[in-house]
Amino acid sequence: MNSITYNETIAALSNDWIEIPTLGRRSSFSVKVEKNEILIRNSSGKIFDITKKHWEKVMNRVEELPVEDRQKTSYYAEGKEKYNWEEIPHRISSPYVPAILRYLITTQ
Repeated sequence: MNSITYNETIAALSNDWIEIPTLGRRSSFSVKVEKNEILIRNSSGKIFDITKKHWEKVMNRVEELPVEDRQKTSYYAEGKEKYNWEEIPHRISSPYVPAILRYLITTQ
């Protein structure tokens, strides 16, 4: 799983909500583009925006991880384990970003 740019993601997503499985595939969330910004709606209905800066930080994280760890949710979450992410841009919405990436890579 290799990173893609924010603009490529904006172009690939819809203005309508799309349901996407989380990285762990235990639940799903929705994503759409509105006013040139990525919006995520989690399973409890809360909406988060993913800015270009946020997207780029997560893509940098994707690229720095070994390939075999890029689809593991815990690598995009805060915690006490050495593999957790200390500089996480947003503790709730950041793990959804690599799930969007995986979705786009597997559907294109």
